[in-house]
Amino acid sequence: MRRLSIVAAIAVLVSMLGQPAQAVGALPSVPREVSIAARAANELTLAWLAPASEGLTPIESYNVYFKPTLDPLWVLSQNVLSPTTSAVVTGLQSGVTYQFRVTAVNA
Repeated sequence: MRRLSIVAAIAVLVSMLGQPAQAVGALPSVPREVSIAARAANELTLAWLAPASEGLTPIESYNVYFKPTLDPLWVLSQNVLSPTTSAVVTGLQSGVTYQFRVTAVNA
């Protein structure tokens, strides 16, 4: 049986000087209630609610990432255009525990 965990997060942009690339409050908050909506043999559908705050500009898309739990690097599965709030993640292997992350991207 495949074990899954879900993490909702946002990416923080950092300039070359190590300072935030955007003003505080410019980034959207995290997507809410990320969950598994459906499962199949080697794929699953993630669903979420839009963030409570868009930041300073409207949300234009969501990035969906996954990784085997023991791997250090996240893999971008897909970029989903807003207002869609679900995505099918394919290519999952049986017996591997995965983590998932959804980030909101504003203009």
